[in-house]
Amino acid sequence: PAFNLSFFEDYADTITPEQVHGAFVKKWAGYEAPQIYLSTSEVIEDAEGLILETLRASQAVDVKPNIVADLGDFAYTEFGDPGKVATRKTVEDIDFEQIVFENGVKLNMKKTPYQKGIMSVQMSYGKGSFYLPGNGAALRWLTGNALSLGGLKAHSADDVQTLMAGKSVGAGHDMGNKQMFMSGSTTPEFLPEQLNLMMAYYLEPGFRAEAKARYDKFISSFYPTLDSTPGGVASKEVERMIRSGDPRFGIPPEEDLRSVSLEELERWMTDSRSGSAVEIGVVGDFDPEEVISQIARTFGTLPKVSSKVPTAPKSKTKLKFPKGTSVPETLTHAGEANTALLRMYWPSSDGTDDKAIRRVNMLKSMFQLRLNDVIREELGASYSPSAFYSAPRDYPGYGYVAVSVEVNPDDIAKAEAQIHKLAASFAKGDMDDDLFERAIRPIKETLEETLESNSYWMSIIGRSQTDPEIPERHRRRQASYDNMTLEDVKAVAADVFLREKAVTYHIVPSL
Repeated sequence: PAFNLSFFEDYADTITPEQVHGAFVKKWAGYEAPQIYLSTSEVIEDAEGLILETLRASQAVDVKPNIVADLGDFAYTEFGDPGKVATRKTVEDIDFEQIVFENGVKLNMKKTPYQKGIMSVQMSYGKGSFYLPGNGAALRWLTGNALSLGGLKAHSADDVQTLMAGKSVGAGHDMGNKQMFMSGSTTPEFLPEQLNLMMAYYLEPGFRAEAKARYDKFISSFYPTLDSTPGGVASKEVERMIRSGDPRFGIPPEEDLRSVSLEELERWMTDSRSGSAVEIGVVGDFDPEEVISQIARTFGTLPKVSSKVPTAPKSKTKLKFPKGTSVPETLTHAGEANTALLRMYWPSSDGTDDKAIRRVNMLKSMFQLRLNDVIREELGASYSPSAFYSAPRDYPGYGYVAVSVEVNPDDIAKAEAQIHKLAASFAKGDMDDDLFERAIRPIKETLEETLESNSYWMSIIGRSQTDPEIPERHRRRQASYDNMTLEDVKAVAADVFLREKAVTYHIVPSL
């Protein structure tokens, strides 16, 4: 940024609009006809003729000027009498405040100096995917798109964008297992508008027909591309298969994605939002008293909300790792003939014990370092294997360590054999102090870096009142790594890398 500013200041006082226009004309000299570029995975005969035909048909359409409508003012600015603070306390060791309003809305605030004039706002509310009807997969896909594209009852999504033009505000939507989330980044100047927008989406999301139409169009264009790459097939199928076919995971069939309705989503969201816990996190550069005042003016006006997030139904928290396979399961993709994907999984710890998670993380990091050496040296290719793991808190008894590597189809069996060989050596304890130190050093550096990250602090304090385990895990994380030993990781490796429990998938070209 400093260089860009200096570069700009070198010419800012001398450059003129005429110079800019002259440069533009010079660059575009000779481009008398439209330049049209079409990107598609489809094979089109006489593509140039089709493009020209489409262009001429468009040129024959009578064009009328846009009608600029007066949108008036944003409809959501007054919500009632401001709420009052019931309790307020400072959490000294993490240096943030926890506030509860009389209506039960919770607010967590942490001032940081890392981004001057920038503040992030996150809100958790309603119910999440655990409470969706049926397996909920298709409805979950529609939710984020419908909220983003559907605007508000009083304003379309395009109108919202126009009304908020020039203001640093926004509202992103996501669905967790237990609750919904809404988030945005703003400046202290536009905090009132940011909270007006979030309050509007909370009270009156639009669920407009055009949102469903745009969503259906997206699905129609996106879904056929999934089979064109091995990664797309993995997202679609393997994510479900590694959970023993649980239909909540992977990507549902296209007809299922398109068949879910806005009316169904609206009914469910209206019911799930009613009286549910509301917790708001604010992190960054702000005036705490102003934040409290603005939350009181908006979310503090809501009727009484619950003090707790409901306990998830046990039937929804069950996941099962598939039975180990001696022969890989083979899937196919319709993409390039020289590309295949190898995925290998071993069952591991769930996320209920954070000390265990960190040991699994170390195991994953050490395995990654050795993977790079083994795959590249043994196969003589620049393949880039990645080791990763999943340890969800919400699914007791379920977790895994995994490897993913794109290879030439001719090398996939050899790569699998080498990875099994490496896993077996880890299971026997074939790891030394040097490997341990090479793996833990960047992890500890990352711990330091996150302490100067607003997004990290939001993840810690944003839901700290309804989920106090989150800040507790933050308190324990440095000691977990400082006290970790090579023997701790060896014990995890011996438990994880069992050949009979491994599950392997080959995703190969269908050609």
